[in-house]
Amino acid sequence: MIRFNSASRLKQKHLHFETRGFFMDNAQLNALIRERCKQRNITLKAFLEQAGLNRSFFYDLGTKDCTPTFATMIKIADFLDCSIDYLAGRTQNPNINQ
Repeated sequence: MIRFNSASRLKQKHLHFETRGFFMDNAQLNALIRERCKQRNITLKAFLEQAGLNRSFFYDLGTKDCTPTFATMIKIADFLDCSIDYLAGRTQNPNINQ
């Protein structure tokens, strides 16, 4: 039986996500949402209310390093009419492939 200390587990987890090729940067997500709202002339307050998100969403995203659930990402993408890949920083194209 192999035992890992907590640092090794953290490194192993990081490598696992790295090999899957997906990192989500919360600061980037925050900036993309704000930019998309601005482009669509939507206030952040209106965005939060209409998307059904908590008022502390941006605070939690920036300071608590809370990653949104997949369901929340779907709500955001649907409301802002963009793809989840765009929000996650995997593409520069906000258009949804149809």
